[in-house]
Amino acid sequence: TPLINLDRDNELQVEVDNSYNEDIPPLSADFTFYGGLYRQVYLEALDPVHFSVNDHGADAVYISTPLVSTKKALVNIQCTVMNEAPATKEITVVSTVYDARGTKKGVAVRTIQVPAGKEENIAQQIQSVNNPKLWSPDAPYLYKLVTQIIDKTTGSVLDEVINPLGFRWYSFDPGKGFFLNGKPLKLTGTSRHQDYEGMGNAVPENLARQDILWLKEMGGNFLRVAHYPQDPVVLHTCDSLGILASVEIPVVNEISESDSFFANCINMQTEMIRQNYNHPSVIIWCSMNEVLLRPHFTTDKPRQKEYFARVAHLAKSLDSLSRKMDPSRYTMIAFHGD
Repeated sequence: TPLINLDRDNELQVEVDNSYNEDIPPLSADFTFYGGLYRQVYLEALDPVHFSVNDHGADAVYISTPLVSTKKALVNIQCTVMNEAPATKEITVVSTVYDARGTKKGVAVRTIQVPAGKEENIAQQIQSVNNPKLWSPDAPYLYKLVTQIIDKTTGSVLDEVINPLGFRWYSFDPGKGFFLNGKPLKLTGTSRHQDYEGMGNAVPENLARQDILWLKEMGGNFLRVAHYPQDPVVLHTCDSLGILASVEIPVVNEISESDSFFANCINMQTEMIRQNYNHPSVIIWCSMNEVLLRPHFTTDKPRQKEYFARVAHLAKSLDSLSRKMDPSRYTMIAFHGD
């Protein structure tokens, strides 16, 4: 843009504000709300034709595996391509599945024209990955899906997104428990907060990775990422080590009844699902933690009843959103003993 100086260094200033805001969860909790930028920050240089960067911080390439067995797996891909060039571009989107050795196991190709200044949603399907190696805590086998935008005229790669791909299926049974790939599995694990002594939340990737390795070494197979989405390295490590996971937004102890609070919660849930959609380790989206631990209006029961109704309305809204955005995964709210 005209704001970039090509002949000298450029300075980018970012201002953050961590002061209390009753419209932004969490409002209270038993963990510290650190401020500042405490994870990696990136500038992305993009070709005018690229995968959309306007979808809640996600890569705009979404993978689902609606059919998985020991004999065959089906892969669906949804992606969004943006053309910021001044003219229509003819492109080919190529999605390729590779196994851990780099051998090609399936491919989908689609050629389209994207008008100038427009986004196009593209659906693809890889109909058969034969005899897939299944992902599990005992054998966390990872494929990868490489999705590319290729210029139809020149053949050059304009953009590329690489995602982990694990083939597994799972279910919860109220009487028999959890099943992974058709076999019963007892979920054993812990929660994790992201802070370290002397560092606050500015924890380097190696220490975050070490936490998940310790969980694996002590015999765990499940991580509750509590009570907020954490550094991406956490779920990447869960993928590679075979740790099943849940992720949640920081609606903790109590809510505000304002429309702004509700809108922020909906946006947080949307960001969480979009950004972490492709991790094979994630099996549950969570939306609240012990949200009645600090009940409001304890001396005014009629007013408290209204407050509880608002809590219930938010809970239903977040749950319905999660199921609509991702019908394949389960949803959860953690409650205290009351």
